Amino acid sequence: MNVAIGSADESKVWLDFAKDLGYIDDTNFADWKGDLTDIAKMLTGLYKSWG
Repeated sequence: MNVAIGSADESKVWLDFAKDLGYIDDTNFADWKGDLTDIAKMLTGLYKSWG
């Protein structure tokens, strides 16, 4: 589970790079960043529920 959470966080970094380099626009960036944040929250919640 720690690997999955770390991968979600790493994906946010790559998304920042893609935006900074002009590969994606602001709209897609905001949508995808929100999706990744939601995924990380779900993974963290699942991890915590396991005790």
